Amino acid sequence: MADASDRDSGSDNESSDEDSAGPELSDIDMKSMLALEEALAADPKLYDKHLQYIALLRRANLKERLKTARRAMHQHFPMTEELWLEWVADEGPGEEVPHMAQLYELAVADYLSVPVWRSYLEYMQKAQSAGSVTAADFRELYERALNIAGLHVTLGSQLWALSRDWEMAQLAAGPSDEQQLGRVRALFHRQLQVPLADGASTLETYQAWESSLSPASQGGLPPSVKQNVSKAQSAAKLRAASEAAVAAGKAADHDLLAAFTAYLKLEEASGDAARLQLLYERALVAFPVTSHLWLQYARFVETKLKIAAVINGIYERASRNCPWVGAIWARRLYALERGGAPDSEHAAVYASAISAGLQTSEDLYEVVLARIDAVRRRQPFDAVALRATFTEGSATLQASLGEPVDPALRVTAYWADCEAHLAEDVDAARAVWEAALRTAAGRNVEPWLAFIAMERGLRNLEKVRSLYKRCYARQFSDGSQVAFCQAWLRFEREEGSAEDQLQASLKVEPILNEAAAAAAAAADAANASASTAAMARAPLLSPQEMRQLRQQKDPNFGQGKTKKSAAKQTGQKRQLCADASQEASASEQPSKRSRNDAAEPSAQTAPSAAAQSGPDVAAPMQTDSTAAPTTSTETPAPAPGAGADGSASKRAPVLRDDSTTVFVKNMSFKVTDKELWDFFTSCGTVTKVAVKRDDGGNSKGFAFVHFSSQNAVPVAIAKSGTQLRGRPLVIEASQPLQPRGGGGRGRGRREGGRDGGGRA
Repeated sequence: MADASDRDSGSDNESSDEDSAGPELSDIDMKSMLALEEALAADPKLYDKHLQYIALLRRANLKERLKTARRAMHQHFPMTEELWLEWVADEGPGEEVPHMAQLYELAVADYLSVPVWRSYLEYMQKAQSAGSVTAADFRELYERALNIAGLHVTLGSQLWALSRDWEMAQLAAGPSDEQQLGRVRALFHRQLQVPLADGASTLETYQAWESSLSPASQGGLPPSVKQNVSKAQSAAKLRAASEAAVAAGKAADHDLLAAFTAYLKLEEASGDAARLQLLYERALVAFPVTSHLWLQYARFVETKLKIAAVINGIYERASRNCPWVGAIWARRLYALERGGAPDSEHAAVYASAISAGLQTSEDLYEVVLARIDAVRRRQPFDAVALRATFTEGSATLQASLGEPVDPALRVTAYWADCEAHLAEDVDAARAVWEAALRTAAGRNVEPWLAFIAMERGLRNLEKVRSLYKRCYARQFSDGSQVAFCQAWLRFEREEGSAEDQLQASLKVEPILNEAAAAAAAAADAANASASTAAMARAPLLSPQEMRQLRQQKDPNFGQGKTKKSAAKQTGQKRQLCADASQEASASEQPSKRSRNDAAEPSAQTAPSAAAQSGPDVAAPMQTDSTAAPTTSTETPAPAPGAGADGSASKRAPVLRDDSTTVFVKNMSFKVTDKELWDFFTSCGTVTKVAVKRDDGGNSKGFAFVHFSSQNAVPVAIAKSGTQLRGRPLVIEASQPLQPRGGGGRGRGRREGGRDGGGRA
C-alpha cells in the first residue's frame, strides 16, 4: 500500500481533478477508464470493475473521482480491510476530523478488523493530542474497540496496549492522580483476565509496573484477579491449536473453513457468547460470501443476544455480502418486523431484495412471502393493503418466473385463505382460485383439489360438486385423472346422497375401467418385453453341447434303443392293466355324466376323490351343457395354519367363476393366504384366496383369487409386476380348465400342472 506521503497531499483549495498534480494518463489508460465508466453505469454491481476503476484512478491521482468511485462501490459492496486502509490513508491528510471519524465508522462496520480499529484509535489519539477530540470521547472510543475486538486471541493485545499506553501518558502528563492510576491498573487487570496469546508477557509487564510504583508490592495481584488470570492462561493454551489452524495468511479454502467450523464448536461449548460472536466475525472476514455462515451467525445473535440493533446490523451486512440469497433477505424482513420497524423501512428493504438479483424461484418465494406475512400481521388488519400486497407479489413472481406462477400454490392458497377467513369475502377467495385455474397451473390437479378443499371447509357442498363435475374428465398433466375421480366418489360417499353417489359413479366408472385396462395392457407388454429380452440374452447351444448337457444331468441318456424298447413295452403293459381296471369298475360306479349332474358331490365320494388325486390335482371339468363355459372346479388350498398332513385340503371341490377370478404366479413360497387377501383388498371385495399347496402343505408358488365382481379383475391385473415378499407377482385372468386328452383326466394349465408353474 502506498504511503500518504508518496502521493500529492495537495492543498486546501485542491478539489478538482483538473489540477495536474498526478501523472498524465496514457491513451490506453484513458480508453480503459472510459470503458470501465460505461460498464459501471450499465451495471453498478460489477465488483471487479469497481476494483479496476479505483486502481486506475489512484494511479492517476484523480482524488475527487477516486472519492466518488469508492463511495459508489461501498454503496453496493462492503470493503475489505486492505481497501479501507488505502482509503483512509488517501483521504487522511488535510481532511477534517469529523469527516475522517465518519469514514472510520463506515470501515469498522463492514468487517471485524483489528488493524482498522488500531488505525482508527491512532488517528483519534493524534486528534485528541491536537485538541480536536476530548479525552472522554477518546476513552469511549477505545472502550468500544476493546469490547468488539479486544477478545481476539492473537491480535487483541495490540488494542489493549494502545489504550493502556494512552492512559499511562495521561498519568505521566499531570500530577499524581489516584483515579488515573486506578484506570491504568484496571486496564491491566481486565487484559490479564482475557485469554490472549501473550498473556504471560503482559503479566510480566504489569508486575514490573506495579514494582516501580511500590517495590514492596512485588507486583502482586488481588486473589480474585489472580484466579481469573490462571483460568485465562489455561483457556489461551486450549485455543492455541485452533488459532494456529485459522492463522492469518492462510488460503480461504475448504481446510480453513473446516478449521473455523471446529473452532466455532469449541467456543459454543465454552458458553461465552462474546467470544463466539467475535469468532463468527473473524470467520466472515475470511469467507464473506459464504451464506450459511451469515445465517448461523444471525441465528446465534437472535437466540442468545436478542438485541434488535445488532441483529438488524448483521442481516444488513449479510444481504450486502450475499445479495442473491433469498433466505438472508427473508430473515432480515422478519427481524425488522419483530423489532417493530416502521412499514416504510420494511417496504424499502423488500424492494431492495426484489431488485438484488435473486437466483432461484425459491429465493423469490421466500422474500415475497416474508413481505406478505408482515402485512397480514399488521394491526389493525387492513384487507385492502393485504390484497394489494398479494397482487404485487403475484405480479413479481409472474414477471420473474413466468407460468406456472405458483406450482406449489403457496401464494395462491395463502391469498384465498386470507380472503375467505380474514377478509370474510368468499367471492374474492373464489376469484383468486379461478384466476389461478385460468393459468397453466389449471392443467395440474393440485389447484382444483385445493379449491375444492376450501369450499368443503366452508360447507359449500354444491359448489364442491360443481367443481368435480367441471373437471373430472380433464386429462391432467401429471396423470391424476384417476385419483381425481376416486376423490369425487369418496366425497359423494361421505357427503352426498345415494343418488348423488350413483350419478358420480356413472360418470367416472368408464374412466376408471379404461385406466385399469390400459394398466393391464401395459403390464402384459412389460412382461412380454422382459421375456423377449431374457431370451435374447440366453446363450445358444449347439446340438452336441445340448447332448452333453443332458448326459451330465441323466447318465442313462442315449444308452441305446434296447432300453427304449423295453421301456415302451413296460408302458404298454401298464396301460393294459389300467384299462382292465377301469372296465371292471365301470359297472359299480355311475357314469361320468350322472356324477356331474349332481349339484354337490356326496360326502363319501368327495374325500375319496381328494385323497386319490392329492391337493395339487384338479377335480374333473364341469361338462354339463347347462353350465357356464367359464366356470371351473378347483380344490381349495389348505387354510393358513393347517397341519402338514394336508387335512385342511380334504374337502369337496367347489365351482370357480373364471370371470371374477385372477390367477397369480411367481409367488414367494412364504406368501400366506392372508397376505394375498390383504394385497388384493384394494382392488375390490375378495371372496376367497386359494394358495395351491403340495401334500406337505407347502406352497407351490401360485394361487387363485376370487372377487365378488368382474370389475375387480382388471384392477387386480393392473397390479401385475408389484412385488410381494421380494418377488414381482404375475397376475392374469383365470382361464377355464382345458383337457389334455385321455378322457379329460389330465391337469389343466392353471391347476398346478407344469404349465401353471409357481416357481417361475
